[in-house]
Amino acid sequence: FESWYQMDCEQKRLLEILPDNVVIISGDRHKGAFYQLDAWNGAEYLGWNSWFDGYLTPPLTLSEGQNAPLFEVTASGLNSALGGGDNEEPGPHRVPGSPLVLVDHYGLLEIDWTTRTVTASLADSYTNEVFDGMTISYEFPESRRKNQRRNLRFGFHTTDDNDDIGCAASYSCTPWSGGTVTDLVSSLTGSVWFKAGTFPADPLLRETDANISVTAMLSGGEYTPLAQDSYWQVPTNWVGLAWVSGPMDGQGTKLLGVVNYDGDQQNMIRIFQNNEISEGADTAMTYMVSNVESKGSLYPIGTGNPFPNADEMFSVHGAPLRYYDISIESSGGQTSYEVLRSGIAIKRIYVSDGVDTVTLMSSREAFTEATGGLEGPSRFCGANFHIPHQFSTEEEGAGFEDEMYIGGHEESAWPAIFVLDTILGNIYFLPMPYAVETAAPIYSGSSDYIAMAVNVYPGVDGQNIHLWVGKKVPDSDDFLERNGLHPAHGQRYVLTIDSGEQDWEELDAEVNYAATFFPVDSATNIFGTSQNKNEWASVNKLSPTMWAQALTGDDDIAIFSADVGGSDLDCESIGGSPLPCSISATAKHLGVKTLIDEDFGDPDSIYWSPRGFLMIAEDGSQGRLLRLDLDEEGKTTGSMRTLTRVADAGLVTDLNSVPPMTIPDSGASQAEFTGIIPHGFYHSVGPASTAAEILAAEMEVEREQYLVNLQLHAHVEGIIDEYKLGESSQLLRIDVDPDSEATSEKMYVWDQVGFYNGRRASYCAENDCSDMRGEFVKGEVVLHSDFAALEVWRGLEEGTYLNDLDAIIAESLSFNNIEEALLYVWDQVGFYNGRRASYCAENDCSALRGDYVPGEIVLVSDFAALEIFRGLEEGTYLNDLDAIIAESLSFNNMEPIIAYVWDQVGFYNGRRASYCAENDCSEMRGEFVEGEVVLVSDFAALEIWRGLDSGTYTNDLDAIIA
Repeated sequence: FESWYQMDCEQKRLLEILPDNVVIISGDRHKGAFYQLDAWNGAEYLGWNSWFDGYLTPPLTLSEGQNAPLFEVTASGLNSALGGGDNEEPGPHRVPGSPLVLVDHYGLLEIDWTTRTVTASLADSYTNEVFDGMTISYEFPESRRKNQRRNLRFGFHTTDDNDDIGCAASYSCTPWSGGTVTDLVSSLTGSVWFKAGTFPADPLLRETDANISVTAMLSGGEYTPLAQDSYWQVPTNWVGLAWVSGPMDGQGTKLLGVVNYDGDQQNMIRIFQNNEISEGADTAMTYMVSNVESKGSLYPIGTGNPFPNADEMFSVHGAPLRYYDISIESSGGQTSYEVLRSGIAIKRIYVSDGVDTVTLMSSREAFTEATGGLEGPSRFCGANFHIPHQFSTEEEGAGFEDEMYIGGHEESAWPAIFVLDTILGNIYFLPMPYAVETAAPIYSGSSDYIAMAVNVYPGVDGQNIHLWVGKKVPDSDDFLERNGLHPAHGQRYVLTIDSGEQDWEELDAEVNYAATFFPVDSATNIFGTSQNKNEWASVNKLSPTMWAQALTGDDDIAIFSADVGGSDLDCESIGGSPLPCSISATAKHLGVKTLIDEDFGDPDSIYWSPRGFLMIAEDGSQGRLLRLDLDEEGKTTGSMRTLTRVADAGLVTDLNSVPPMTIPDSGASQAEFTGIIPHGFYHSVGPASTAAEILAAEMEVEREQYLVNLQLHAHVEGIIDEYKLGESSQLLRIDVDPDSEATSEKMYVWDQVGFYNGRRASYCAENDCSDMRGEFVKGEVVLHSDFAALEVWRGLEEGTYLNDLDAIIAESLSFNNIEEALLYVWDQVGFYNGRRASYCAENDCSALRGDYVPGEIVLVSDFAALEIFRGLEEGTYLNDLDAIIAESLSFNNMEPIIAYVWDQVGFYNGRRASYCAENDCSEMRGEFVEGEVVLVSDFAALEIWRGLDSGTYTNDLDAIIA
């Protein structure tokens, strides 16, 4: 074979042009080894006889001017090593203690630029285990860092420190003619790789609440290490790495607990994640699945089944179902994550005929025949992970018997519910008549039965509300039977409104209507909206017979409940299991668009938090991630907060925020949020935690935290296309800081002012009042100086009132001269005014306050009026002002103020005028006005007008007030 020892001159030329501290990476020998020379000046290199005596150990520090060892790593082949026998060879320059590797392997270089240390190793291709004696490190000098980085990254030598690519002048060679290093990187495109988390900035968010932080944990086109259980499944060009694919949709979190990962004990979670790509898309993935029950499983939580042989697997082309293993740490209320590895979650595919037979797929042809022509799974949509007995908070043993990940196969050509056994990696497809968005388990009222809200796209009779009820067979060896999901032991039901209405437009908002679920094959007068679809559903964890439903086509949210456990078991499944013939239910819609926010539209993914609100992702419309107040009874105050929103569809993407090789020429992408799941409490629970313990942890977590997917449908180029990763997406971490501390500290406004104004009139009839304040006005804020004026008008000694404000306030309150107010003004008041309008349409409101007005001081009595408008018991708000204040603040119904009014404002308004002469102030507050209440946000505006850093005033209000 050709080798360097046959070319002495070339050896000499190579060694003389190399700088110090070089690692040579070589291959194509179908063997692996470490080699080293400690010096190569003059004749010492000839015959390769010079040898470093001893084992090279990190870090190796060399004296200035001394040549460093020349270190070579040769690694090959990944899947075609030559094996033992006659292929053994002597190695006079092999690093002592390091063997010749003759089995399939790969080489890994890890470079720490901070400590300037290179660590090299050789590892088994199939187990990832590093061979004994095959890890070695050395330190390279600071002075050569730039060139070393370049040599290691690109495999060429530069003659100077600029970006021109060339060769040493004393030898003839042909330089790369493309230009600079930057040009070279650009030319590589899909070959430039980025590890997961490289781009933590979020790409397409144009607005984020000040208390919200958004970071990206994963971006399409980034990579993670490939989990060993998926080596046999992934495309051949993945080469030990796993590329982030999309578009991400439903997802769910499994708690792995403490797991040994590369020798370290890591507290880990596993996120199962859907890809919504169609099997017919050009960028859909091809991956392998097993056709043998005993070959292939999920590690480290599965059986450790061996990999299938070549004749025991087949390929599918379509949407993968992925998993990501992530380490978690928590300290001081802050949770940190690191993505460690990822893989393919589907190991085998089972298809149900919808009646009584479930078949393991033996080939792609068998799958195609069973699914009406599909080449692989297609459009995995909404989903979530479920622990065994998840409703044991209601009844021991209630819920599934096994853990699973369940959701919708949204392929209209062959719609189905999918169920993933998250231990074995078996996926089951249960056919449905229409495309399935998601399936959300609810409490059936019995540990013997399973119930699920199933969201399917409309049939011929409109968009119906579907419910699955199945009988569990706990002792069965069949996964579907054991968990109440086998078609032979269950039934799909549809909703009817008892009073006969057929459409949401016929039902009043916020009114619970009696309803009934009937078996789909016997139901009549089915309730079905004419709009195009319903999307996600989410169970109320505190009252789990109730669930929320996104009415996507109706721009609304519905609340349902079903009393499965209270129903007579007077019908029977095709397999002989007793089932209800009818199920009592309730149904209502919230009227979000008509009563709360006229811009609301296209609700898609939702999550009902037990903390008292519903998270909502808008598919189209405003593209917002919203938080709607929703209590455990399914009631809302109408307070809705925008946490963040995506950019307009035509907005150019920030090229520094996602892997650049995934971005189309326009930089634009339609983007949408989906797959909302809570996090932030995982560190306090584990795989053995009960449903009650997990619920308590979520309720008690110090701050709201969510994982949310962001789909980037137009990002399909570069590495996305090259590696067939579907479409780009990001997995976002969203942290919601606690709302501003609520306070019931009071201020006052004038109320009945006739007597006081009479005193003023008498005084001013005989005295000059031109420099004194005018009459008190009902509703105006009470100033300290008002009492100083009142002392004058009443002929009292100076300080009579001011020196004892508590006394004069108490006296004024007793005579209704003043009224209690709060340190807030009204802000977004549409919902509250809607409640007033509904009440006043049927009642006399002449003695009640008028509409709430943005910018007006919040009065204590405003909440008393709101109790009336909303039909609440007296004292519901007034007896717990702190709670209603905190809630109103969180949903932007109110804005905090400071107990001051503006006085001399000329200078501040001058700063505003100067700023606005050169900037657009159309969305900024107007001039400060003497006598107006001072808002906290006024100082934020003042920071801008004065060109100060954000927080200069707002982070030290006491100082700026003083």
